[in-house]
Amino acid sequence: MSALPWLTLSTIIWLQAIAGTNTDFPAYSSELKSRLHITQFKLNNLAVASDAGKLLGWCAGLAAKRLPLWAVPAIGAALGAVGYGVQFLFFCRKITSLSYTQFFFLNVLNGNSICWLNVTGYRSVMRQFLRKDHGAVIALTTSYMGLTVNIYLALAQVIVGRKNAVSDKSVYLLLNAVTPAAVALLVMPTVAAMREKPRDVKAGLVIMFVIAGVTGAYAVVDTMVPAVRRSSGIWPATVLLVMVAVVIVVPVWKVGEWVIGRGREEKYKISNTGAIAVLMVFMSVSFFLLLSSRNACLFVSTAIIGLGSGAISSIAVSVSSELFGQENFSVNHNIVISNIPIGSFLFGSIAALIYDKGGVEGGRGDRLCFGMECYSKTFIIWGCICSFGTILSFVLYSRTRNSFVSRRR
Repeated sequence: MSALPWLTLSTIIWLQAIAGTNTDFPAYSSELKSRLHITQFKLNNLAVASDAGKLLGWCAGLAAKRLPLWAVPAIGAALGAVGYGVQFLFFCRKITSLSYTQFFFLNVLNGNSICWLNVTGYRSVMRQFLRKDHGAVIALTTSYMGLTVNIYLALAQVIVGRKNAVSDKSVYLLLNAVTPAAVALLVMPTVAAMREKPRDVKAGLVIMFVIAGVTGAYAVVDTMVPAVRRSSGIWPATVLLVMVAVVIVVPVWKVGEWVIGRGREEKYKISNTGAIAVLMVFMSVSFFLLLSSRNACLFVSTAIIGLGSGAISSIAVSVSSELFGQENFSVNHNIVISNIPIGSFLFGSIAALIYDKGGVEGGRGDRLCFGMECYSKTFIIWGCICSFGTILSFVLYSRTRNSFVSRRR
């Protein structure tokens, strides 16, 4: 068995794992709020700006059709290096003045850079693997995006130490600028060597999923277990980085074949739109569960919302392909996910307005709010919006169910 498909998959996993540079925004948002002297509402708009960059994600899709695929991650890395690089210089006071508007548009640029990196992953999977395996492979690669914030936190702790990573927030902006560029340099030769000869996936995929599951579980333990979180030294961060890197062992070892029982898989397979509808039900309930003051409810509901949103992000890629075909997939999917900025603005603005309204003046002129009264209304509104989305999901499922049944036959 050729190692190229698995080498491609490993490098794409690395690219997806570091692509979500906007996820570490909370790590430096408090200092940013103080430096720019802005309200929580304006701070939320800066987070929305990163998602707004995805409105232009279709540009990456068009470019992927007309340019060599290796050029796409290069462009994405360059855009991110410029956007985060300027913001890093501002945090380091090398640039003395940067207005709110300038920071906003830099975040738009940063958000757009993510689209270019994601398109590279999607196109690579479609070129290197059979169509029947696209859903599983894309789900595997996109699942690593959930680890992005943990990876950047771990990198910061390994490079500058845990204490410095807490006190010096500029390190995250530097990593956001440099890390995608470094990984893109590793991805480009592999992508350039690809040929449009899809391979059947019968080896290594099971191990890839096991590695992903173990890595995700360790990230949860590292975040949630106090003994690990408070431990001295950088070993927890180092372990996480090693576990992310270990996916490369699959193409190196060229493991023996693991035959997957596809007949049984197809027999019990649920449609992607049906899976989204079921996930939306659990997410809607979880928002209302957050109204409870019990810690157990907080942990359980947060886990369900995180798992649900991550799963939907992965499934949505396959849904876009099923509904609109693969010919213009990169463009179509980027148009589909243009709803993300709208949802980000809506949900974030509601939370920020309620927070500012219930807050009191802090020592530095900003407003601070503590307790359930700051968030209870937000959770109710979010739950209602999510419930409406659940209804729409079932409508989509009912409209596409017949086509799914006919494909199975």
